[in-house]
Amino acid sequence: MINVVLLSDYVNVFNLSFCLELVNNREVNFKFYVTKRFDNERAQNGLNDMNTKYDFVYRLYDDSLDYSQFANDINNCDILIVGAVGNYKNIIKDRMKLNKYTFLFSERLFKQKLSIKVLFKNLLRFFRHVNVYPNKNLYLLSVGYYSSIDYNKIMSFKNKSFKWMYFPRVLEIDIDKLLCSKANKEYLDILWVGRMLSWKHPEYVIMLVKKLTDNNYKIRAKLIGCGPELLKLKALTKHYGLDNSISFLEGIPNDDVRKTMLNSDIYLFTSDRGEGWGAVLNEAMNSGLAVVASSEAGSSRYLVKDGENGLLYYNNNFDNLYHNVIKLILDEELRKSVSLNAYYTILSNWNAKEAANRLIELYNGLRNGNDNVFASGLLSKA
Repeated sequence: MINVVLLSDYVNVFNLSFCLELVNNREVNFKFYVTKRFDNERAQNGLNDMNTKYDFVYRLYDDSLDYSQFANDINNCDILIVGAVGNYKNIIKDRMKLNKYTFLFSERLFKQKLSIKVLFKNLLRFFRHVNVYPNKNLYLLSVGYYSSIDYNKIMSFKNKSFKWMYFPRVLEIDIDKLLCSKANKEYLDILWVGRMLSWKHPEYVIMLVKKLTDNNYKIRAKLIGCGPELLKLKALTKHYGLDNSISFLEGIPNDDVRKTMLNSDIYLFTSDRGEGWGAVLNEAMNSGLAVVASSEAGSSRYLVKDGENGLLYYNNNFDNLYHNVIKLILDEELRKSVSLNAYYTILSNWNAKEAANRLIELYNGLRNGNDNVFASGLLSKA
């Protein structure tokens, strides 16, 4: 039996399915230690407290917690996965004394453009935590394409990083039937989902629809979400006279978001480097959408093979985005093929079940001196 412990802030929709796969794995004894209480902000956003729902979850903020058992589990488990827990220095230090297999999962460090000041600040911070164990069993689970690159900039985890992700719910659908139902449509439906934040660039949707309609393309667009940019976006839509072409949906449940995805044709993922991962891309691809994704977002260059299961645009370039959307509008066969391949990318590889199985395989490989167990996909070298 392999003892696996996850130490992170709280149970959420992006780690739950991975946890459940480990619980159901007969080779694994799994525990999840959470560090944060469920708070009012999450409740106001329609989320549920999952910290108290599952037997495998142990709450570090509960007075009844057996801290001696916690210390024993942390120090002696076969695999420790460490997430957002604040100061993890001592945890890693104690594990490395025993040279136990430990995985730090992290998004990129530099979500803003790198400066000497930012680099120096992070170099001091992370050198004390991770760089001092280059020859120990400490590894990085690189959440997004740029995570391992950023850590390498501060001389950490060189050749010790593996591709990792967040795990939204995966749907199994009749993809062929779904794509056939979308054939020969008069209007194509474009979708964008997320918080209306400046670095997610929802304004690109408005700009795109304006340019497309000016060139007589028959399209409609929906933006789902809320946030500080929402009023500006609505004003811009009105200014361009696009009220009949663009609609806004605010605060709808995730199940309704997924239904809207299934009924749409093209998905725009427009985040810049501020997006460490971007789980909405997983969901869009799993829903059989033809995605046009920004290469600067963390998940894009892991999940999207340009021209095969989606299209990438580079350097946050709007003209590149526009021309990729035109390709999909004009070429129905391309639209269908990338949608089909996107669905199977998530169903066959980038999902929680595959992650749980591959974690055990990687652990066994590392124990036998093999750190290159997988040639591609999850837990291949980052």
